Amino acid sequence: MLLHRTEPWDGWDPPGGRMERGEDLARAVIREVSEEAGLQVEVAGPCYAHLAWYKGERLLAVTMACRPLGDPEQVVLEAGGFVGWRWATVDEWLALVAEGSTSWTAANIAKATGAALALWIAEEA
Repeated sequence: MLLHRTEPWDGWDPPGGRMERGEDLARAVIREVSEEAGLQVEVAGPCYAHLAWYKGERLLAVTMACRPLGDPEQVVLEAGGFVGWRWATVDEWLALVAEGSTSWTAANIAKATGAALALWIAEEA
């Protein structure tokens, strides 16, 4: 899932946020996706990490492989945070890279989605 935000820039990225005190990575992503998109998700685990700058801070961004529980079309966007949402294939997300409409690079998308797929295959085995 990609969320369309207009601040601090105009583009499409997955839900995200910061961990709160006492949270592990899985609990943090479950909370953030619920807050930002109103969806409950199941988490397989971390699939990609990289150092990033956000709002003037250097941080370690960890991407988690997750999938929706229940109806994936029942998205309720966080008030004031986003102007749209969409489910996107890897090719559609890569097209956003070409347009300059996502903060992700093609290499990061390939690494994260490839690892996420491998995690779900292992989870189901």
